[in-house]
Amino acid sequence: MSERTITRRVKRGDLQTIRTGGRVLIEQSALDRFHDAEAEDAAAIERRRHIAALVRKAPPLTAAQAARITAVLKVSA
Repeated sequence: MSERTITRRVKRGDLQTIRTGGRVLIEQSALDRFHDAEAEDAAAIERRRHIAALVRKAPPLTAAQAARITAVLKVSA
């Protein structure tokens, strides 16, 4: 992560800081949490891309399949 990215994230409040003596400190645990959250976001984006690709490749639903899905969604709502 570049210094500029860190500075932007601090200004936006994405990274918790400690200000002392004119210095801005970032605890390692805050960086770890931020990095973990970023990794989770990246994984979620990749999962969505994968699902979208599967949906694009899938054959169209039959009328019976569409009716069954509709019925299941109405019951769970």
